[in-house]
Amino acid sequence: MHMVNPKYFFYIRNELNDVPDEYVSDEVLLRTLLKAERFVNSVVDTTAIDSTLYEECIVSLATYYTYLNYTSIVARRTGAIPEFAEVRAEQLKEVALSFLRLAGAAIDDNFNLQIDTTSVVAFDTCGIFGEQ
Repeated sequence: MHMVNPKYFFYIRNELNDVPDEYVSDEVLLRTLLKAERFVNSVVDTTAIDSTLYEECIVSLATYYTYLNYTSIVARRTGAIPEFAEVRAEQLKEVALSFLRLAGAAIDDNFNLQIDTTSVVAFDTCGIFGEQ
């Protein structure tokens, strides 16, 4: 497992520069980075991609998670989400999905694994012990 690089905090804050700092603490960033790292490690063969693509996957997914956290906090505090938040969240989601898919993750638009159901074990007409 890779350690969370401190530069990721800067990258996320830079991407979300329209979000007030009070809504994005270092603790929130660390949690979203660790969550993103666990997800990436579970859906991508990290030995098959270069470190730059790996970082982009983690940072883009953590940025999306962080933004969702921000909009949730604002909604709880004010009773409404910020203007254009849904559009911005969708854009961040698309970026994260793009990097994950580029890295080989077989996921749908909701980050669910796409399982190939065509490779199910096939049984022939023989019985368990080869009887016909």
